Amino acid sequence: MILTKKEEGDSQREEKEVMFLEIHNLKKSYGDGESRTEVLRGIDFSVAKGEICVLLGPSGSGKSTLLNIIGGIDDADEGYISIEGEKTADMNEKTLTKIQKKASGLCVSDVQSDSEPECKGKCGSRGLLKR
Repeated sequence: MILTKKEEGDSQREEKEVMFLEIHNLKKSYGDGESRTEVLRGIDFSVAKGEICVLLGPSGSGKSTLLNIIGGIDDADEGYISIEGEKTADMNEKTLTKIQKKASGLCVSDVQSDSEPECKGKCGSRGLLKR
């Protein structure tokens, strides 16, 4: 939340900053019954436009699942994702595809090996996609 002062008078007004990416109470699980595994358990965070975000965690912690949901490849069980104030669930396929092409880039690389990323030529450095 950004608080700004009006030019005239002493009163303050509130302006809500629209975040580039906002994730609210995101939950995802796989399987049923006793084999059900909760992968994402109520993820909440936001990223401002121009902000750099790093996603770190051990194998099996839900990093790929989260990225797949953000990228529109998979759906969450609960919660929502919004991009520039619009919920992705409310977007039609054409709008979502346009945003995916314009606003996001992902280059997967195995940082434990010495091999170059599979998207060689598109990456400026390991894991960063040139736009």
